[in-house]
Amino acid sequence: MVQATKDLWGELDFKMAETTPLDLLREQAYLLDEKTKNLLRGEVLSSVATFSGGLKQCLHVFNVVAPSLRNRRAELLRFTHPVGSYFPSKLVLKQGDARKEVEVTSFLQFEKLLSAALSSQQTRELLQSLIAGPKLNGATLRK
Repeated sequence: MVQATKDLWGELDFKMAETTPLDLLREQAYLLDEKTKNLLRGEVLSSVATFSGGLKQCLHVFNVVAPSLRNRRAELLRFTHPVGSYFPSKLVLKQGDARKEVEVTSFLQFEKLLSAALSSQQTRELLQSLIAGPKLNGATLRK
């Protein structure tokens, strides 16, 4: 006869942490994988840099990766913030060859800016060009 497992944990009541900007970036990277059936992958790379005076900043770079093009990467945006706090922060949006830097003071503002950047016509064109791959006389090159 199998005995039921005895629960020795007692009542666990954890509060879920609020979604952070980094969580949101990672969620959107995952969604890009799903939406493109892995033709493109979202990638969030993070690092910490120390500046003069000992100021430490986190840097998160959101790239789109095209596996079929030997993992070619295209940077969509950069998000920097002080270690230990997400705000105030800077969001650098890539718009063609230009970059637009925006000071961000709240999660809501970050979410709105990210939504506008990811759903922009320029981003759609970039995604389409990465999916289409290199062209030669109208034919897609294959490896």
